[in-house]
Amino acid sequence: GAGLFALLVSWTIGVLHLAIFARVVTSWFGGSHSAIGRLAYRLTEWFLGPLRRALPPVGMADLSPIVAWFLLILVERLMLAVV
Repeated sequence: GAGLFALLVSWTIGVLHLAIFARVVTSWFGGSHSAIGRLAYRLTEWFLGPLRRALPPVGMADLSPIVAWFLLILVERLMLAVV
């Protein structure tokens, strides 16, 4: 039971990290409308949108992916520490 939970948490966080990375990279190259860009958007907007609104603006830079990346690491560590 605990091993399966740890595996699911790790995989889920890994997929979200990959989606955040893909979203950032596709935004740089205008690929946000590609299949990968749209999938990354759907997987991450539930998390990045509220963060973006909560963070103060820093010029044209969107810091929400960086904050989300570290929050996901923190959530993963906390969830795995419970197991």
